[in-house]
Amino acid sequence: MQLWFLRQDTVERPCYETMVVAAETEEEARMMHPSIPHDHREKEWWKFTAPGRYANWARSLEDVTVQPLGTAVEGVAQGVICAAFWEPIPEVPWYVYMVQSQKDGSIYTGVTTDVQKRLKKHNAGTGAKHTRQRRPYELLFAWEAPNKVEAFRQEYKWKQLTHRQKLELAKRKG
Repeated sequence: MQLWFLRQDTVERPCYETMVVAAETEEEARMMHPSIPHDHREKEWWKFTAPGRYANWARSLEDVTVQPLGTAVEGVAQGVICAAFWEPIPEVPWYVYMVQSQKDGSIYTGVTTDVQKRLKKHNAGTGAKHTRQRRPYELLFAWEAPNKVEAFRQEYKWKQLTHRQKLELAKRKG
């Protein structure tokens, strides 16, 4: 019998849901996490649920991180050793950014936690639908928001600007 540490990044709460279980295999351990529905424990269970019904549950077995902790003490039965507890998720910076198409000069405004990674996605054609046909892009500027909510508020405001206003903003911010 092995001890396993399980962690699932919850959707509704800003924390990880974690627990320690005793199980023979990684797959058995993964199945014990409370975020996996008891009525349908298959990898594709999400399509059988009403949208939002299990908003804080893992969407598949792969959404639960499993790490071995070592061999359990002799005589420990399979099951939960330590019930779910909460571990805060570290804050990540949120950015509002503007990129400009080198093909037609159009400007796209977006929100991300990793500006360079997002720019690479836009240039690879795997970013937003708007940017796929207008590649390549160059970064005009990125602004670090105090939090996620403010980033989305600012993005909405900047998307309302005209093309000329966006260029002026980029000159001031860049």
